[in-house]
Amino acid sequence: MPCSLPRRRRAALHWLLLVVLTGLAGCGVAPQRLLHPFRPPAGYWEEGVASWYGPPFHGRQTANGEVYNMDGLTAAHRTLPLGVWADVTHLGNGRSVRVWVNDRGPFVRGRLIDLSRGAARQLGILDDGLAPVRVVVSTTHMQRALERLPEQPVYTLQVGSFRSERNARLLLEKLRPRYDDVFVQKHDERDLTFYRVRVGKFPSDTSARSVERRLEGDGYEPLLTAQ
Repeated sequence: MPCSLPRRRRAALHWLLLVVLTGLAGCGVAPQRLLHPFRPPAGYWEEGVASWYGPPFHGRQTANGEVYNMDGLTAAHRTLPLGVWADVTHLGNGRSVRVWVNDRGPFVRGRLIDLSRGAARQLGILDDGLAPVRVVVSTTHMQRALERLPEQPVYTLQVGSFRSERNARLLLEKLRPRYDDVFVQKHDERDLTFYRVRVGKFPSDTSARSVERRLEGDGYEPLLTAQ
């Protein structure tokens, strides 16, 4: 039976559901962990919170070397292969958009995907900034994207990102006594430089989980990402 609730009320209920699930996770109820395969099967999907990014990133280089156009239809994801298409559907209003994944992010806890301003406009989330979404990997150009992937994908856990190299080095020295393979990765985005503190280089996302749990136990909020 189709839902008879008004659209605004349905959107509010979807958003409330995400808030409740997040609260349950904080109360010790383990949420279902969705794996982020570096080589996703066709039709692979996830649900979570989308955000969008525009200035001051407009015109800067994305992770795959393209120039970011905030009014295009692109997106950033931490682990999906660069160069795949994904269909993003707003779970509140039902609007959808197809985006080209060409960047890494969002490096914020609790976010699934970062949309360009153009994509966010099509979904109707420019004002709210955040929205509950479903992301489905498209079969369009999938094989071409997978052919560009390295033979051995590498995952890492990002623990912090700083504009100050000194602050990044301080965190590095704090982590080194307890963790192996801690390093700082410099990232230039035109006139901005970031120093990202990362732990480990893992062959799969599942092999990173035990270290991720250790970091969480030590009070950090690591973010799994692909390189």
